Amino acid sequence: MRTTRKRQKKPKQIINSSPVVKKSRRTRAKVYTITPVSNTHNIRQTEGLTLKAYVGDGSILLVYNLDSTLTRNLAGFAIQCTPSSGQPYIIQNRINFRTNYTSHTTAVQRVWTPSTIAPIQKFSWLDILKSIDPVSYSYQVTALYFVDENTSDVKPGAKAVVTVQKNSLSFENLKIGFTRGYLSSQAYSENFHNAPIQPSGPKTVGYDTTPYEKQYEWLGYHARELIFNFLDECIADKSITVDVFAFDLDEPDIIRRFVKLGSRLRLFLDNASLHVGPHAIEPQVQALIKKSAGSNNVQSGHFKRFAHNKVIIQKQNDKPIKVLTGSTNFSIRGLYVQSNN
Repeated sequence: MRTTRKRQKKPKQIINSSPVVKKSRRTRAKVYTITPVSNTHNIRQTEGLTLKAYVGDGSILLVYNLDSTLTRNLAGFAIQCTPSSGQPYIIQNRINFRTNYTSHTTAVQRVWTPSTIAPIQKFSWLDILKSIDPVSYSYQVTALYFVDENTSDVKPGAKAVVTVQKNSLSFENLKIGFTRGYLSSQAYSENFHNAPIQPSGPKTVGYDTTPYEKQYEWLGYHARELIFNFLDECIADKSITVDVFAFDLDEPDIIRRFVKLGSRLRLFLDNASLHVGPHAIEPQVQALIKKSAGSNNVQSGHFKRFAHNKVIIQKQNDKPIKVLTGSTNFSIRGLYVQSNN
C-alpha cells in the first residue's frame, strides 16, 4: 500500500512576539489619499504676547500666552474680530467687575459687556461664527492690566493680531460638517426665545417646515447644509442612483428629497424596537417612500443587533462615486438637538 509522508510545517518566524505572515497576491484595492492641511494660522508674537488661531468647522479657536515678566496686575484679555465682509466688533463677556452675581442670577440677567472693559480671564477663546462663508477674519488680542489695586479700571498692554483665511476644515477629497447642538443653550434662547422646533402632538410625516426654517438652518448648521447639498446633487443628476442606510428617519425635508429620487433610491431602514411601536413614525415613512421608489427598493431589518447606520451612497453605472456618512441621524433629533457630524 502506498503511503504519503505528511510534510512537516515550518514554524512561523516570530519577531517581537508577532508572526511574520506572507503577503497575499490579491490585487490591492485603489487607495485614495487625503491631502493633509494645517489648521493653524499665522502664529504671531508681539511685545511678549504670542497668539495662535486654529480653524474648526465654523469656529475659530484662539490661544495665547504672555511672557511671565508681563503678568503683574494682569486683568485679562480683550478680543476684537474684523471680518473681511463687515465691520470690526469686540468680543463680549457675560461677567464683569461691576455687576454682582449670585447663585440665583439668571442667564438673562448676565448682561453682555465688551471685553475691553470686562476682560476675558482665560488664555483661550472659541469664536463660534454665525455662518460658514468664504470670509477671512482678523483677530486682535490685547492684554489688559488693572490701573491700580483700588479700581477695576483697566489699561491696554501688549497686542497681537492673527488673520484666518478660511472658517471650515477642508481636504482634497473630504468635506466635514457639524451640527451646532445648541438647542439647550443661552444662544438658542436669545436667538429664538426657546421656540419649539416641531409641531406639538403626535409625530407626522412631511409637516410644513417653513415656520422652523431659520431654527433648522441655525441648529443644523454645516452638517445640514452638506446633507441637503448632497441629496440635491443626486436629484439633479438623473444618472445617479442612491443607496441609503438609515436608523432614525423623520426629518421632513430629507424625506421629501428621498421621495423625489423615485426609483433611483434604495433604502434600508433599521427596524429597531423604537421604530416599530405604535408611536413610531418610521413605518409611515417607509410606506410613503415605497410609493415613489417601489416596494422592492425599500426594506427594513437589522443585523445581529442595531444597524445604526447613517450612510448615503451616490452611484453611477452601479459604481460608488461619493459617500456621505457620520454620526448624524436623518432626524429632527439628530440634526437639531444633538451635537453630530
